[in-house]
Amino acid sequence: VASAEILDNTVQSSDVLNNSLQDVDILDEPGVEFASGDQLLTLTSTPVSARAISLTAPTSGYVIVNASGYFDLNDATRDGARCSITNGATAIDFSHLVIVSDDGINSSTSWVPFATTRVYSVGSGTTTYRLVCDEFDGNVQVGDTSLNAIFVPTRY
Repeated sequence: VASAEILDNTVQSSDVLNNSLQDVDILDEPGVEFASGDQLLTLTSTPVSARAISLTAPTSGYVIVNASGYFDLNDATRDGARCSITNGATAIDFSHLVIVSDDGINSSTSWVPFATTRVYSVGSGTTTYRLVCDEFDGNVQVGDTSLNAIFVPTRY
């Protein structure tokens, strides 16, 4: 049966057998991509991609990107670092920062967890998403980062 043979709004969910549609039957099916694992990355003043994933959107829609990890503050002096989610560039996006800084008074190592989320409008095609981090003071590492992206076709 072709779409030209079906009037708009005549097929309802009750007309479709449960589990009869597959992902190939749905043009804008939601999907996910992710990367994570054991990691300890020493930061410098040059932004670095701590994690990167590529997600292919089947149609236009939205991509929800989540990132998490921890900062490891190692210096007896002041430490400072930041991360941001980007849609391709290996550069800090200063309008969407996760940032940490200490005063250097406590010389013991401190671990500071972080999490951040962004939503992007996308067209169909492949986009690379990155968790980009750098250090602006002291001696900081970022560890055990996770990056995931979920495509959804509709905004409500």
